[in-house]
Amino acid sequence: MRSIFEISTRGMLSARTSTEITSNNIANANTPGYTRRAAVLNEHVQKSGTTSVGLGVNVTHIDRLRNELIDHQVNRKEHEIGELTEKSALYRLMETSLNSTENTGLNNAINDFFSAFSELSNNPQDLNLRNILISKADLMAETFRTLDRDLQGFKTQARQGTDLKLEKVNELLQEVASLNKDVAQSRSSSQEDNHALDMKTRALNDLSKLVEFDTQVNNEGDTEIRIAGIVVVSGQEASRLRAEVDEDANAYRIRLPGGKITDAAKGELAANRFMFEEGVPEAREQLNTIASSLIERVNEIHNSGFGIFDAVQRNFFDATSTNAFNIQINSALVNNPGHIAASSIAGEAGNNDNAINITSVQNERFIDNQTLSTKAIQLMALAGSKLNEIDVQLESTTAARDFLIERQEQLAGVSIDEELGNLIRFQNSFQASARVLDTGRKMFDTLLSIA
Repeated sequence: MRSIFEISTRGMLSARTSTEITSNNIANANTPGYTRRAAVLNEHVQKSGTTSVGLGVNVTHIDRLRNELIDHQVNRKEHEIGELTEKSALYRLMETSLNSTENTGLNNAINDFFSAFSELSNNPQDLNLRNILISKADLMAETFRTLDRDLQGFKTQARQGTDLKLEKVNELLQEVASLNKDVAQSRSSSQEDNHALDMKTRALNDLSKLVEFDTQVNNEGDTEIRIAGIVVVSGQEASRLRAEVDEDANAYRIRLPGGKITDAAKGELAANRFMFEEGVPEAREQLNTIASSLIERVNEIHNSGFGIFDAVQRNFFDATSTNAFNIQINSALVNNPGHIAASSIAGEAGNNDNAINITSVQNERFIDNQTLSTKAIQLMALAGSKLNEIDVQLESTTAARDFLIERQEQLAGVSIDEELGNLIRFQNSFQASARVLDTGRKMFDTLLSIA
């Protein structure tokens, strides 16, 4: 009789536990990062000599229905997606400044400058045309300076973004180490902390968007994290990554424990670091090449000509002008546009040879065998061309990641219909065990009455 009571009691307890787990699944159906759970049942057996006697069922543990290999594959995709997404956002910001519209942009400013010189060549003694030329030249110089300031701003933004991402990486490493402690404590008491495991999975997924890493889980459930082969999380200890920045050299170094420097190959951290070290400097270099080449070539021709009032030869651009950030018009010309050297011969105010020579610079191939206009268009299209490459990679990588997430969701996600079906099954099981218990009680009462 005792076995009947034990079997039925264990059956009711296991059904109750299974019902509680199913109820929790339903309650967390929309909880981000939650993994579906299920009670693992095993027959409770008692040895009796050489035979085994079944005494009902036990809930041995609560299983997290999740494929860790898929999580690992998803995180590897997240490395790439995080980098591509962050680069895309930064290049789109750059595109707003570099891309030419109908009446603005570097190429139009350069064209307007040379068009003003062309107009002056038609009537080199016209002071109004000379004032217009100064105005167009000043607008072009301001366009160069504005673009350079914008690019400097993007570089600063990339630097700050890298700092923020690095700090977030350190926070997540510490979080994983703390969760390792929770998991270890639960396992020491023979109870798996599935909530802590879910939180760790979520933290690792967040970390994967920021930086590339490898993981290894030991028998105690501790997740070891390595970045560039260096252990940064071991058990309950997390190392702190440090930044070393050299603004002048466009260098952002990330130092790992032990002194090793990593390039943070993938992730949002790598994207911001890339924009600081290469993306923005590449655009600035192209901008400065256009500006310095224009300054040098126009000054070379202008300095060989003469204005209206004297025989003094002058640069068109100020002597301090070397690049996009400091390009400006010679103040002598700004104060007196009559000094613009349209003539090739001193004293011949109606001579327009020098103005024509400067106008022809627009069509010269003196920058890498390309014209100023071609180089300006290439610069303005730089961000757009990078975006096209990024978008293609991002689309295919995102599709692969989404496929993996869908596969994981089929296993780890909560289906309300399935869980409701389980509730009915466990309810029936509980009622059946209760019926067995009631039957055993009646049998026991009958035996007592006979006795």
